[in-house]
Amino acid sequence: ASPALFETLANSGIRLWSRQCSRAEDLYGFWLELGRIAGREEEARAMAEDFRARVAELSAHPGGRRPGVFMESMHREVKTFTQDSIPIWLLTLAGGRNVAADAEPTGPGQIVANYGPERLLEKAPEVEILISQEGPMNKVSLEAIRERDIYSILPALRNGRVFRVPEELISRPTPSLLEGLELMKGMIRPGAGPATGTSSMSFDK
Repeated sequence: ASPALFETLANSGIRLWSRQCSRAEDLYGFWLELGRIAGREEEARAMAEDFRARVAELSAHPGGRRPGVFMESMHREVKTFTQDSIPIWLLTLAGGRNVAADAEPTGPGQIVANYGPERLLEKAPEVEILISQEGPMNKVSLEAIRERDIYSILPALRNGRVFRVPEELISRPTPSLLEGLELMKGMIRPGAGPATGTSSMSFDK
């Protein structure tokens, strides 16, 4: 939007750092780099180690088959996330299997992935759980999801296993991802988290 902004700031003596962290493999390095820039390397390292330990505690370790999950990033276009994204990383840690592992990104460097109704319908028997990201890029109600005709044959709809989870808990590189992991674990593994005993629920921070 402002191509000369960075150059203008740099010419004014302002140091610049701009980085997008949306892939699971980049998360810890991103925090350590932030700590270095802020002069808080030890604190950043401690935070990353604490986060890693909590992930190990919260992660589901199910034996046998993992239930198939479709994670919706944008309802209208039936978009999902790439396999290397943070949301899918959480889905896997929570004990699920991403049925859209073959999704292609919408563009270079993107984690939002095109899927479309036709491909989803091909995988329909595998979709035992549907989780929709709730936030600025996907403002859709549970009712709208349940009433969509093309979703009617999904086992997730028939069994009432349709959920929403706030975008800030699954897509942003902050320690709040732990809360997102805990919520998703309850959705995917009933009895293991806050979604216990529910069929359809919207979680608000």
